[in-house]
Amino acid sequence: MGHIPTNMTAQTVLVVGNLVLDMTPVFPERGRPINMSDFVPGRLLQMNGIQVHAGGVCGNVGMALAALQTDVTITAIVGEDEFSDILSRKLMASGVNINCKKSGQTNTSYSIVIAPPGIDRIFLHDPGVSDYFETSSVTDESLRSSQFLHFGYPPLMRKIYQDDGESLADLFRRAKQFGLYTSLDMAFIDPNSRASEANWNTILSKTLPYVDFFLPSIDDMASIFFEDRYKARLTGQALSLSNDLLPLAKKIKELGAKNIIIKCGEAGIYYCGEEGKTEGFCDAFAPDKVVSANGAGDAAIAGFISAIIRGHSLEQSVACAAAAGAQAVASYDTVSALITFKELSLRMANGWGRIHSIQE
Repeated sequence: MGHIPTNMTAQTVLVVGNLVLDMTPVFPERGRPINMSDFVPGRLLQMNGIQVHAGGVCGNVGMALAALQTDVTITAIVGEDEFSDILSRKLMASGVNINCKKSGQTNTSYSIVIAPPGIDRIFLHDPGVSDYFETSSVTDESLRSSQFLHFGYPPLMRKIYQDDGESLADLFRRAKQFGLYTSLDMAFIDPNSRASEANWNTILSKTLPYVDFFLPSIDDMASIFFEDRYKARLTGQALSLSNDLLPLAKKIKELGAKNIIIKCGEAGIYYCGEEGKTEGFCDAFAPDKVVSANGAGDAAIAGFISAIIRGHSLEQSVACAAAAGAQAVASYDTVSALITFKELSLRMANGWGRIHSIQE
């Protein structure tokens, strides 16, 4: 797709979607390792503090962009409660520009993040007032003053999916009319939620033609379109390029996607450009340490967008995404371990080690 011109006057990335207060109990570093079998009724597990931070796409991607020194504004909805006050303080301290509507319909969205060392995180999530977010909250003025629109987590926002994607597609259509570059991220769909009843083929086929970069995770998309492969991965089968990623990319392309970037966790990132001209797999960078994977995918998106708006190619931007994701896992939240975009680029250029784990 080429480079974005570096002389564009608008520099703001507009991040739209859910805003969540994440609360992560901290597991002790000493003692025997925690196993999932420890989570049984009546059992007491002693903790070592709690991390409270802004989450969701607006909290994670927004604050990660600010940490990478990329100008960012968020648009979301919060409740009229203490959780929204906490979120506001944390976002303002991070340098994020806030454009959030308050609603008294219900509580601010929150998640309890269970992240034992060495075990992938588990979320206890209440979408709260995010279910009432409407894309009309994104004004033409805010689009006109931005360079890039990123929307995240439509499966966690009821009004976004209950109209078969009409409002979501309209938002991206408006963004393209104003000349913005656009990206979309998904979220895992709980099979017991209302989102599981939505027609995601229809929703995505309406929206993806207006999306420049589709940035879902492998598990988010496999759970929708290739449930058998998703279940196989849950049993420990390794990620395969030919069995997992290529069939999934083909399906997404059929829905109208242009540039596909599939986040594959600790393995790395698969990417395929428009018309398949640029395709490959970016191996993960070796993290300094792994504290929690919470928000690492959103940090990767922030790294990707930060590179794209600075004029980097698709392949270079994917590498920046992988690097930002590797940085993020060294802390409980998305941003504490991040460094500036310049520092990230220097580290990548100075022989940062990679991990190759993808199967052909």
